[in-house]
Formats: sequence, C-alpha cells, structure tokens
Amino acid sequence: MGEVAFHLLTTITANVQKKSMAEGIFERVVVSNEQLTPNEVKQFDVYLKSRGQEMLVEIDNWLTSSVRTKVEGQADVYESGVAMVHYTNFKPEEAQSLKDLLVESGIEE
Repeated sequence: MGEVAFHLLTTITANVQKKSMAEGIFERVVVSNEQLTPNEVKQFDVYLKSRGQEMLVEIDNWLTSSVRTKVEGQADVYESGVAMVHYTNFKPEEAQSLKDLLVESGIEE
C-alpha cells in the first residue's frame, strides 16, 4: 500500500511542479457522471477486472518487448510502471479515517 501511495504522490508532485504543459507524467482519472448503485459498482468491478487486466497485460508486453536490458551500474535508469485502482467513495456517514481502516483491518494497533 505504501508503494502505491508513494508512486501516486510522486507523480502528482511532478505534475504540479512541471514548468510547461508538454512536461509531466501520465496521470488521468475517469469518474462516472452519475452515482452508482451497489449492483452497478459490482458490474463496473467485473468490467475493470477483465478489461483492466487486458490493458495491463498489453502494457507489460510492450515493456517486455521495448525496453532493453541495462548494463549493471548504468547511471540514469528508473523504475517505471502503471497502477490501476478502482476506488469507491462511501457515504459520508460510512467514511473512516485511514488510521481507523488500518486498525479495523488488523494492520495497525
């Protein structure tokens, strides 16, 4: 979870600090114009698990075939990837703090 948050926040930071519109790192968000029912959220999740996985496999194949093996000790090399996250915002009365969620999940005391 920490790595996913780190990658998201460093991307956002880079995009906030960019000097021109042509710079920056790919960052896009798609949000429904309408709120979804619980059944629609489930349908969307099924759709994402299928199509999102297909897209990630395509990206992985591109990386595998397009990126050359580096020489050990080569300078100026970076880890790069894509994260896809399906999020659902709950009703305000159901919202929890991150700490409460971690405690409830048994991750933190």
